[in-house]
Amino acid sequence: MDITLSALDLHAVVEPQLYTERAVDGTLEFSRLGGLAIGRIRSGPHRTVYQPRHDAEAQIHVVLQTCGTSVLQQRGRALNLNSDRWIVLGADEPYTIVSRVRTERIILTMGLQGLVDSVLRQIIGRAYTVRGVGRQLCSSLSHLIDDLKAIRLCDLRDLAEYLTLLVQLAMRSEIVPAVYKEPVRVEHVLDFIERHLREPELKPGYIAEHLGCSVRTLSRLMAPSEQTLMEKICCLRLNRIREELLHPVLRYPSLNELALSWGFSDYPHFCDRFRVLFGIAPTTLRRQVLAASNPSPRGNGDRQ
Repeated sequence: MDITLSALDLHAVVEPQLYTERAVDGTLEFSRLGGLAIGRIRSGPHRTVYQPRHDAEAQIHVVLQTCGTSVLQQRGRALNLNSDRWIVLGADEPYTIVSRVRTERIILTMGLQGLVDSVLRQIIGRAYTVRGVGRQLCSSLSHLIDDLKAIRLCDLRDLAEYLTLLVQLAMRSEIVPAVYKEPVRVEHVLDFIERHLREPELKPGYIAEHLGCSVRTLSRLMAPSEQTLMEKICCLRLNRIREELLHPVLRYPSLNELALSWGFSDYPHFCDRFRVLFGIAPTTLRRQVLAASNPSPRGNGDRQ
């Protein structure tokens, strides 16, 4: 089932307008406040299709997935949507979000003129980790959409200004040093890797391009390490996957999808590297964890 979205006239209405669309197995809500709009989609497996309007003002979308996993596609690029990251998109180009499981997603729409910092405009189209100011933004959006009915109309414009500032602060806190022409250091490289660990294109050329340095400079910075850059990235990804496997409540449709969500495109390669690093196959580990979380009842043949 497709959910179709289009660009909004942000200044048409000030007060909230909440409504529910039940054309899909879930709910669709949108509200306007000041010069912003906020929406939430709760649905089973579906595809969200966004189409810009030629007569609409320049806008950006802040996308936060609060439940489930999805894949966002824009300009031929795919980004994984999870509850540990938020994404800023230019709304002047179409995009699709495909969800194969039940998901919940919040979308904040704001005019591009709200980004007064020209540097921020240059980094639209990136995914950010939910941390620091970004965590405050995501928390604010989640609470806001639940509490809109209780907010006075006279406070909506001030609230819109606050959210606009919070988006700018959250984006600015994630800007890499190269944007401001600072020398790139090892800690900058490691921080960038942590923030983009789920991206399958996370390779030396990709990192060097975004940090504003050459691959040679990148290699020189990482030379003292006992691991190559790609070995370090692989090891970090495997540790994150192991952490998720150790939580039985985090059940994925398949281990293959879990590996893909952490940037592995070759499932057999992922299994081999996992077994080498931890001495156990990922399938065996998940089976053990699930068995431990659902022990057999006493008196059913178990030894005391």
